[in-house]
Amino acid sequence: MKMKKRFATSLVISALVIGACTVAPPVLKDQVPSFDGGVQNSGFLGFTNGMGLITVTARMRYNLLIERYGNQFIPPLEHDAGIFTNVPGQSYFIDKQHLVDFATMNRWSKSGVPAVPR
Repeated sequence: MKMKKRFATSLVISALVIGACTVAPPVLKDQVPSFDGGVQNSGFLGFTNGMGLITVTARMRYNLLIERYGNQFIPPLEHDAGIFTNVPGQSYFIDKQHLVDFATMNRWSKSGVPAVPR
């Protein structure tokens, strides 16, 4: 009888200890910008006329992220949302709000947030 009580008590304590553990999301490590066109800028060229200036590769990455996470926004993001052509085939403008959305989706992607089906 004593052994059953000890076992039951230790089982309850174990369940409480395990159930009380905090689950933290994975920590993102600092990373260096990726190379785009031989330059280490991740496709972001800077700000011009109050808008971000991005490369073709960054625009492609933005649209891929929209496919994965576009439904997470209200209203849902569509391809090329906030994108305006600067030099066709070379660089594009992106407005400030969509640049923030781009950064948010990029962070979700690197954190392993699952895609949301359309």
